[in-house]
Amino acid sequence: MAELNEVQAQIAKLASENPLDALAAIHALKNEGGKIVPELLVQLRAAKDPVRTMLVIVLGELGPLSGAAAEQVAALLDEDNEKLRMAAALTLVRIGSESVKPLQQIWAAKQNQEQHQEQNQEQPSFWAAWALSIISPALVDDSILERLEQAQKKPDTPVEASAAKEALDWISANRVEPE
Repeated sequence: MAELNEVQAQIAKLASENPLDALAAIHALKNEGGKIVPELLVQLRAAKDPVRTMLVIVLGELGPLSGAAAEQVAALLDEDNEKLRMAAALTLVRIGSESVKPLQQIWAAKQNQEQHQEQNQEQPSFWAAWALSIISPALVDDSILERLEQAQKKPDTPVEASAAKEALDWISANRVEPE
């Protein structure tokens, strides 16, 4: 593994105002492979939002190699920052099957929370529903379908309508109904 100082230097470059420098840092970190996941997670807990989003993107670039990060990345679906939530959802999809359990836990917790509160937070459950739909359409239940349909008809953000349509189309194309 590259010296920890080199990894930290690349992480610092993720905050660069120059997009080419940030992109080069993503590429350099990706080339380190899964062995840098523990350091990325440490930094993810400490960094500010723009860098946190970039760290999540790096974890997504590592795909299944960052499976150990799935739970911590899934927790980001509760954040207020829309870009961070979207990056977390996409990263969970790229991680793949290791993301299913944390996403199911978030979905269940949000459903329970929504049943006990008049005021609910729709965003986290939407992105959990979206990611679960893309990773494993067979696991989609009626509550997830309802949430996606709701987001398509009355999105909370402009991106939600497109993402909801994508998930519904994906489910339709890839879900095998029991006979």
